[in-house]
Amino acid sequence: MLAHDPISHQLTVLGAFFVAVFLTGGIFGALALVFSDLTDGLCCLLGGFCLSMWFLTVKEGGLIGSTTGRAIFIIATSLAGYCLSFSHHTRAYGSMVSISFAGATATVLGIDCFSRAGWKEFWIYIWSR
Repeated sequence: MLAHDPISHQLTVLGAFFVAVFLTGGIFGALALVFSDLTDGLCCLLGGFCLSMWFLTVKEGGLIGSTTGRAIFIIATSLAGYCLSFSHHTRAYGSMVSISFAGATATVLGIDCFSRAGWKEFWIYIWSR
């Protein structure tokens, strides 16, 4: 095997990403058991952010044209998701919806890493416009 084999280098990078994700998930999973109220709020915040990113990708070139408009939209949907965690009446439902969007986003981005469909690159593109 060559010293600069691109396949072994790619597998090394994928292995490093797996270890980083596994350790981070384990650490934050343990912290989530201790700080459950904070975790509910962050879960809803993440769900709002993922929902905003899904909405931004529904139109070619991005749903909102201006950088300021995109920033306001992302912040507004993230805060709207976070507000769902304030009341005990909406916390469970907000968490379910947020976890669904966050999980779907993670799944699609994970598939995109292997398929090279370009979704994560599109996010970077609409952020930098």
